[in-house]
Amino acid sequence: MIPLAVLWTMLGGQPAAVTAVPPLIQAQTTPLARWHQRQEQARWVLPESFDRRRYPFTQTAHWQRVLWAVAVLEPQEPWLIEAIAALLPEATLPNSELAARWLAVAAQYRTHGPVAARLQEIAQNTPDRRWQAQIQGLLQPTPAPPVPPLADLLN
Repeated sequence: MIPLAVLWTMLGGQPAAVTAVPPLIQAQTTPLARWHQRQEQARWVLPESFDRRRYPFTQTAHWQRVLWAVAVLEPQEPWLIEAIAALLPEATLPNSELAARWLAVAAQYRTHGPVAARLQEIAQNTPDRRWQAQIQGLLQPTPAPPVPPLADLLN
């Protein structure tokens, strides 16, 4: 039996050239899709989302969504800052993944009085020295990057 490629060549045809697989085209996000995504995230940043009776910390999926939305949207409402400050002592048990997420959110709001005060209390009362150092690191002011000399900026 003659292989098909050989038979095709004998009949005057050319073997099919191997073509490269075209790159995958990634859909571009439209402004409307971005708006819908922000609206979905905004639904997670509501006062009822921070209700501990309704959502205990064992419901990690809920808290991960809430913390992600807070991290992305960075809302500045006073109720949110108070809620973060109120929940921090319970949420920041050392060496848990959820606590690390709470600290990341607290880092965004560390300059707000209630959050800074709670972080300071947690750092003073925790027996875990690594955890204490991590929290105190959040409370340290971040130095501004040095400004290059004017001559470097003009060149």
